[in-house]
Amino acid sequence: MVAPSPEDFRDYPFIPLGLPALPEEFELPDNTKKLQGSLSSCYAQAICTSYEIQNQPKRVLNMSEMYLWQKTRLSASPQAGGYIRDALKYAQKSGIALEA
Repeated sequence: MVAPSPEDFRDYPFIPLGLPALPEEFELPDNTKKLQGSLSSCYAQAICTSYEIQNQPKRVLNMSEMYLWQKTRLSASPQAGGYIRDALKYAQKSGIALEA
């Protein structure tokens, strides 16, 4: 079950400011195809993959999605998920470990 993020006074509507339109379709590089399995780790997968893509082709990184997921999940339940905002706060403050 997916729970919406709690309301936050800092939320505001997204208003594009003259940015070019996104293409109808695009493909991500092969090394970004990851599976979360039965875990609710989609937010950690998205954050780590975004960071990896931003650093290509300068250097190839393999960030640890499970590290970020474990540090930011909501409860001790093995399937517990979390909020992307909390994961981004953690990543900014503490960083994300490499998979190695």
